[in-house]
Amino acid sequence: LTPAGQRLLDSTRGALAQLADARQDAARLAQDDAQALRVAILPSFAQRWMMPRMARWRAAHPQLRLELTASMHMADLRQEGLHAAIRHGSGQWRGLRAEPLIQSPRVVLGSPAAAARLAGQGPAAIAQEPLLGNTALWRQWFDRAGVTPAPAVHPVAAFNDAALLLQAVEADVGLGLVRDLLAADALVEGRLVQLAPQTLPESHDTYGHDATVYWLAWREDLSDWPPLQALRDWLHSELARSRAQLAAQRTNGPHKGAP
Repeated sequence: LTPAGQRLLDSTRGALAQLADARQDAARLAQDDAQALRVAILPSFAQRWMMPRMARWRAAHPQLRLELTASMHMADLRQEGLHAAIRHGSGQWRGLRAEPLIQSPRVVLGSPAAAARLAGQGPAAIAQEPLLGNTALWRQWFDRAGVTPAPAVHPVAAFNDAALLLQAVEADVGLGLVRDLLAADALVEGRLVQLAPQTLPESHDTYGHDATVYWLAWREDLSDWPPLQALRDWLHSELARSRAQLAAQRTNGPHKGAP
């Protein structure tokens, strides 16, 4: 070979070696990615429902690494390198498929001490307690509970995260109007008590149907991906378990603050 030809051959060999290395790196990344499932999740859902169940996820799927990104903003899954998200909304997101997880009405919750104070009293007595959270939601609840005249509602504190609100209720700072799913474990364990049977359903969507609270959304190209299917199946199984526990708790433990 001429010197120029030798340099060209060496350059070609170097490029081919780099290409082979790149392919090996891509294969390693693909193999690692097959075992990692990256999910965006609402902080309140993560703290109050998901985290207490992570040991059962690990026992069921020890080969899958679940990476949770807790955030209140609506993540762009593809841009942020995520596979799926658990979020609120209509279920209609461009480029994503979604399925409803659960509808969860808001219920009035208090600490055991609050339940003792309100024992045997009706919904009107709840208005005399310190209230936490959103004024408009409380007014809707009192209206649905038939409390007349409508009480003045002045919450003593408000929170932008339901997990913080539930912590305040457990500490007996006041009463909360919170989705029952997020409080499922605390209700079953007796750390919280549902104080009245009246519930506040989710607001209706533009079509007049009850809006679903929690959705599992995922990238369309991952619909047949086994790790995603494993997560979907596990979530539905665990949610069914939570619903059954709540139903049993309500059957076996009457509302202490109900009339």
